[in-house]
Amino acid sequence: MVMTINGGYGKLLLLRGLHPVSMTNTTIPVDSKVRDRLRTFGHAGMTYNDILQRLMDEVDREAFVAEMRRRADSVTNWVELDDVA
Repeated sequence: MVMTINGGYGKLLLLRGLHPVSMTNTTIPVDSKVRDRLRTFGHAGMTYNDILQRLMDEVDREAFVAEMRRRADSVTNWVELDDVA
């Protein structure tokens, strides 16, 4: 469960079982075309923060998968599964 409390100094997230995490808001200047494009990646109820977090998580996942594929491709002594038994 996550509870958000808005205050004069930003937001305070209360996470079940964890200590409060303070979040402050900031402004990032972007071109209106970028803002409009960013909006298309979300849905009703999502904040720009939610959209950016989801996109960054996806990039992190894709980078991880790419690295695992690179490592797998570098292995030259694969054993066929039928040969293991």
